[in-house]
Formats: sequence, C-alpha cells, structure tokens
Amino acid sequence: MNNVSASILINRPIQQVFDYTVLPQNGIHFIPHLKENNNIKPLQAGIGQTFDWVYSVAGIPMKGSAKVVVYNSPHQFVLSTTGEIISTWTFSFKNESNEVKVTLTIDYTFEQNSLKKIVNRLFINTYNEKAVQDTLENLKVQLES
Repeated sequence: MNNVSASILINRPIQQVFDYTVLPQNGIHFIPHLKENNNIKPLQAGIGQTFDWVYSVAGIPMKGSAKVVVYNSPHQFVLSTTGEIISTWTFSFKNESNEVKVTLTIDYTFEQNSLKKIVNRLFINTYNEKAVQDTLENLKVQLES
C-alpha cells in the first residue's frame, strides 16, 4: 500500500471547514481529478454514508464506492474506498491559533488490472502527492473566498 500526506492552514472556524469537507457533493469542487460523486446515501453526512465515485488517474477513469468509516466532528473524517482504487482518506482538523490545520493522508493501492494500465509507478506516486497538495489548496480557496 502507498501513502501520501499533506497539511494546510485555513482561516475559517473548524466546524465550518469540517462541515464543508465531509459533504460528498462538495468533493468535485476541491478534489482534482474527481469527476463525480453520486448515489449518495443518506444525503446527511455521517458514519455509514456511502456514495459512488469516478476519479481520473493520469487520464484513466476509475470507478468505485466509498463509505464513511469515522466521523468525529469536527476533528476527523475517514473514507474507505473500494473499486479500481482501494484507499483510505483520512482528514484531520486541528485548531492552531486563529486557523485550522487540515491534514489529508491517503493510503492507497490499485486493483491489479488497473495498475497494469498505468505504466510508470513512480509517476503515479508523484501524481498522487501533487493531487493531495492541490486538494488542500483548492479546499482553502473554496473556504476562504
């Protein structure tokens, strides 16, 4: 399993940052390469919520499902995904002075047939490191605008 992680400071109240981040409907606004989240059940965010997703890796669309496995408002939110990418997305939120430190850690592996589509594994790791940093920067822009 591979791992990528990054952090950013956001100048908003912790509850506002948490509430925005946990909604699957908002994911397409800040997660690069996420093409869609649909079939969201229930619409109210919380433990056990599920949805289907389409995510593009180096231009290759991959599909799967996600489930909220940890929902500790406003401090931690964890998604477990299955499908062509098996992953765990851990968002942590911590007050620091007048800002919120958001850390995103993704542990991931690709379904074997999907990995064969991607030629250079080092490229994918670098691609995913950039995607995590871009996710947090986009989240900051969305919330501070």
